[in-house]
Amino acid sequence: VFQSCLEVLQVYEKGHRGEVVLSGKDAASAAEVEEQLQVFGSVLELVLHMLDTDALDFSGELGGRKVDIGQVCVLGFAVVLRLVSRAVLEDPPVCGRFFRLLHSIIEAYPDRLVLLPSEALLEVVLKAIMFALESPSVEVFKCGVRAVGALARYQALSRGSSPLAQRVHDS
Repeated sequence: VFQSCLEVLQVYEKGHRGEVVLSGKDAASAAEVEEQLQVFGSVLELVLHMLDTDALDFSGELGGRKVDIGQVCVLGFAVVLRLVSRAVLEDPPVCGRFFRLLHSIIEAYPDRLVLLPSEALLEVVLKAIMFALESPSVEVFKCGVRAVGALARYQALSRGSSPLAQRVHDS
């Protein structure tokens, strides 16, 4: 099931080559924008659902195969990061889901953020946190503060020797 979810996310990403376009010369009509936002919101919900399933501790053996749900969730998060933009985050429902996902990933898998496939994706995470901290929306701001708190807890518990701290320090 989780492998199938990841495949769905990868197909979605290929169909959108880059980010969801809401403005500029390639902008879609209002109806198309609404549909793109709804579909992107569903993608966020899919990854959130996988995280919720992992919280129920379904990791391990599934159907005779070892499944690392955490890795699947982080790879799904990477797909989301490649598609998110500031314009997408200006849609309140999508923004709320995105920051709920960001906080959940940081809380559940802070050590796996170093596994994001590129430095650019880690930079998107940091920019998203900055966006949240500068947001006039109290809920988005709270998500940003929670994300910073989760990273700080992880850093404190690892006593500065975390792979994430090392990756940030090396760049």
